[in-house]
Amino acid sequence: MVQEVQSKPCLVACNIIEQELKQLIKTKELDVDLVLVDSYYHIDYDLLEKNLREILKQKLQNTKGKTILLYGDLCLGQNNEMNKLAKEFGVTKVKAENCIDCVLGGKNSLFEADPNKELIFLTSGMINNWKKYWKKIKEDAKKEGVSEEVLAKMYNSIKGFVYLDTVGNLEENLQKIKELKIDLPILEIKKIGVNKLKTLINETIDQAQKQDKEH
Repeated sequence: MVQEVQSKPCLVACNIIEQELKQLIKTKELDVDLVLVDSYYHIDYDLLEKNLREILKQKLQNTKGKTILLYGDLCLGQNNEMNKLAKEFGVTKVKAENCIDCVLGGKNSLFEADPNKELIFLTSGMINNWKKYWKKIKEDAKKEGVSEEVLAKMYNSIKGFVYLDTVGNLEENLQKIKELKIDLPILEIKKIGVNKLKTLINETIDQAQKQDKEH
């Protein structure tokens, strides 16, 4: 049996922004083949790269449409690794620093919102991921002989949280933030929706299709 080749764009993304992407697909504002990668891999660059390589190989074989990598520049490390991976496989990556930057519309929107890196931005996915992230940080610190007291001082420059309400589950997530038991205040709640993310994705799809025609 011959496997059907898909013609619509394939979007490979971290499941930190799963809720936002599924809402866009449900409302038919986005028409893509969605492949979600578990945010667990974010705690290990090697595991994430290995997983992404396997997915990209498979999708490039079975997808007629363009493949879009919805990951930030920093998601594989500080030395442009994610862009190098996209170039190696000939796929188009969104112009964004990380997942939060994607939600904000990419193109260094995160830096504009927090130029001094004093804030922690949270979405539904980030809240769920934070427990794993914080646990990993404490485990690594313990291995290096760093106490929790010293670790806490490393975050003294952080003023607090900014919650980005993207899909309208504000009250539920405010309760989850309280349950994290992190001694930081919620400084601001921004109801931003998913339009900025949608625009970033559509612009990237248009860019990929334009490049395809030029070649």
